[in-house]
Amino acid sequence: MPRGNRRGPRGLGPKTGRGLGYCNGHHEAGYLASFSNQEVKELELTTLENAANRLETELSIINNKLADLKANK
Repeated sequence: MPRGNRRGPRGLGPKTGRGLGYCNGHHEAGYLASFSNQEVKELELTTLENAANRLETELSIINNKLADLKANK
C-alpha cells in the first residue's frame, strides 16, 4: 500500500495487494506486517541482546589493550 492511503496498490482498493497492509488488521504496513506484534518484540529483543553482547566484547578488548599500554609505559 504505497503512501499508506488505504487504497491499495495502484489505487485499486483494499485487499488488492499482498495482504500486508492495514486492511488485513495489521498494526504495521509493509514487511513487518507479516509478523505478529509478539514476533516483532522478540526479534527486537534478540537483536538488541546481540548488539549488547558485541559491544561488551569490544569494550573488553579495548580495556585489555588500555591495560597493556599502561603496563608497558
